[in-house]
Amino acid sequence: MSLDLTGLAYLTALAVSLGGLALIDRRLRLAFWHAPRRSAVVLLVAVVVFLAWDVAGLALGIFARGDSPHQTGLLLAPELPVEEAVFLTLLSYTTLLAWRGTDRWWRRRQGVGEDAADGGGAGDGGAGGGAKPDVGGAA
Repeated sequence: MSLDLTGLAYLTALAVSLGGLALIDRRLRLAFWHAPRRSAVVLLVAVVVFLAWDVAGLALGIFARGDSPHQTGLLLAPELPVEEAVFLTLLSYTTLLAWRGTDRWWRRRQGVGEDAADGGGAGDGGAGGGAKPDVGGAA
């Protein structure tokens, strides 16, 4: 008797991709290894918004579940496969890491400390007030 794992292919690919993102996150300390609570809230809100969007699209007949031998067949709701929630998590996590990485790169390029970007200072969380003063001007 052979076990057909084709139905797990897509879910496995998504899980491996999420694992890869977690390794990048851990190495660069961009999201969950930098601010875990804030990252969890951002990711949860994004996934809930996208799932609501999907449910609305399904209800309006804009979206439809396609048949694929690579899906498990497990549904969160009618026409909403479990893989969709995992994909939306992957999409949101990728975006969060890209945003944090780009923001970190930009701030380093501008000479602004990351503490200012993360609300380490008072007030607006570092926006606009973190540039280093010009101390090497003409004497």
